[in-house]
Parts: sequence; C-alpha cells; structure tokens
Amino acid sequence: MAAQQGVTETRALTPLQWQLIMKCWKMNLRPGQTAWWAPMAWRVGALGLWAARLRKLNGPGFTWPLFMFASAAPERLLAQWGKLYAARPLTIKSRKELLATIKPHQWPHLRADTGDLPEEFTATSPPRNGVIRLTPQRVA
Repeated sequence: MAAQQGVTETRALTPLQWQLIMKCWKMNLRPGQTAWWAPMAWRVGALGLWAARLRKLNGPGFTWPLFMFASAAPERLLAQWGKLYAARPLTIKSRKELLATIKPHQWPHLRADTGDLPEEFTATSPPRNGVIRLTPQRVA
C-alpha cells in the first residue's frame, strides 16, 4: 500500500467526494451542537473559514458541500439548483427477482422447498466435488 498513490491534494477531490465527506462529518458532529447558540456559531464559523482560506485551499468543488455541511442552505434546495447530487430512492426487488439474479451454476445450492425460485430452476442435489466427508473411518 505504501507504493500506491491516491489523492494527495484536496483540490483533486470531486464535488461528489466532498459531498460524501461533508455529509458524514455533519451527521457525526450534529449531536455535539446541543446548546442554543451552537448551530449559528457553527454556520458563521464554517462560512467564515471558507471565505478566508478553504475555498482557495480545497478548490471549487468544495463550496456547495460546505454550505450543506454548515446548514447554510437546505439540502433539498441545493439539490434542486443542481449544486449537490440528489439522492434517488433504490428500487426494491422482490425475493423472486433477487433469486433470479443468482448465477445458474449456483442454483444447485438452493433448496427447492423455499419457494420463489426461478422458472428455469431444476431441483438437483449440490455437487460433492472437493467435499471432505467427516465420518469416522474404520482403521484396519
């Protein structure tokens, strides 16, 4: 791993990478802001630090994720403006659809009595290749 080289400068991070980092930090630090004055101090401090130093240090992809991090603008509004990547809901698959995604060479390992199996499924016993039987052997 010492020979591998990743991102060495924060300017090289993409806006999506910044958004992920800042969202994780925001969720991790939010419980510490229990005082009534803490959220406003956090916003002012983050935006002041961005204006003074961070925009030059971290590049243009850092601006809008920082606004999300500081809660300076609602995330939904930033996403509507196209400044942040908007989350899309995942499509939920049924059990039958999930089982259909299993590669056919793995089908022998499925039990036929579980239901929702693919139409092409044929009930066969799993192959015994390379299986070591753990039954006691008679020593002669």
